[in-house]
Amino acid sequence: MNLIIENLKSWAAPLYVRVRGALAPCRAYVVIDCQRSEVWTRVAIDGSTPIPVHNGLWYQVPVSPYVQGVAIYRALYSEDVQSMIESVVSGLRWRQTYKLTGYLTDEARAALHELEEHLRDLPTLDVWDPEDVELEPNDVRADSTDAELAALARQIERAVIENSSGSACVAPGLLERLHEVRDQLRQPA
Repeated sequence: MNLIIENLKSWAAPLYVRVRGALAPCRAYVVIDCQRSEVWTRVAIDGSTPIPVHNGLWYQVPVSPYVQGVAIYRALYSEDVQSMIESVVSGLRWRQTYKLTGYLTDEARAALHELEEHLRDLPTLDVWDPEDVELEPNDVRADSTDAELAALARQIERAVIENSSGSACVAPGLLERLHEVRDQLRQPA
């Protein structure tokens, strides 16, 4: 089994993606490619379902976009989860209709359901989206320097973590948002 999941260690909540203006984050999945015996994670930014999922060649297991990166990384490398994934992959059967499609045996479906249950219980974080962080009126000024904005971003991130007993983080993009606010303040009225 080839796990393509190194990106999960890169950030506290690596599957959290919220499109600007959206009310909720995008759906996230662990994808099992039964043809290639590969596993990776996917964030459905546009809400679409890939054709191989429709054709029964890939199986998507929904996971919380708030899941802790280290927790899902460790889970996918655990013996229990590896066994469930192997059962899904080995349970793929082929059906010839007007096109070649795949389906799972009853045992593989049971393993897929067990995997869903297992991944559903992984620890999550309270993720603060940069768009949701409230700024005080004088936090960002038209003459704020890049260094001041970077310091403000670190201060906001520390405050979020301290106010949540360490079970929260700010999604990437806070510094960019602070730069946007400053640039808007620099625009002539």
